[in-house]
Amino acid sequence: TAAAFVEYRWVGWDVRNLVYLTVSTGFGGGVVTDGTLFRGAADQGGELGHVVVDWQGRQCGCGARGCAEAYVSGTAIARRAVEAVAARPDSSLAALPVITAKDVAEQAQAGDPVAVAVWAETTTMLGRMVAVLINVCEPQLVVLGGGVTRAGEQLLAPVRAAALRQAMPPAAAACDVVLSKHGDAVGVLGAAAIAFHRCDGSR
Repeated sequence: TAAAFVEYRWVGWDVRNLVYLTVSTGFGGGVVTDGTLFRGAADQGGELGHVVVDWQGRQCGCGARGCAEAYVSGTAIARRAVEAVAARPDSSLAALPVITAKDVAEQAQAGDPVAVAVWAETTTMLGRMVAVLINVCEPQLVVLGGGVTRAGEQLLAPVRAAALRQAMPPAAAACDVVLSKHGDAVGVLGAAAIAFHRCDGSR
């Protein structure tokens, strides 16, 4: 939520409606609607990581099944790769003592079939998730941040294409999907931005 606020207030995107998604150890986000940060009735609005993308899908840490976080977080990418390698020990990933999301991205670029399949599922699920958010929130911008986005265009290009293809045409036409300009610092900067905002007497 803090990251969404700083992307809206401090980056200079010329928009009033924005969704921020952090693709990192976990997966979450925040929503800005008509210039206002969405907080919800319990002040925790924007738990986007627990939107269900497959109701019969993988177990999520929250206890539900099929949450986006169970597929697209860095932890989930690594876990799915470990499971896939168990069935395909000939994968280049099998030689690594610990498999990370970064390893999956790198080996996918190198053409390893297991890594390619895991990465493709990741971008497909994330693209589907973004399409849902575009339909529901109709933002002008969806911003992707977090450690997994260090993969750059390898992540962004297929996610953007899938999201804009699957979203309703009017909503898709009004929206773009981009990478955060603040990188790993976005959460810290967001916390500072909210603190300064509240010092001004705003909520």
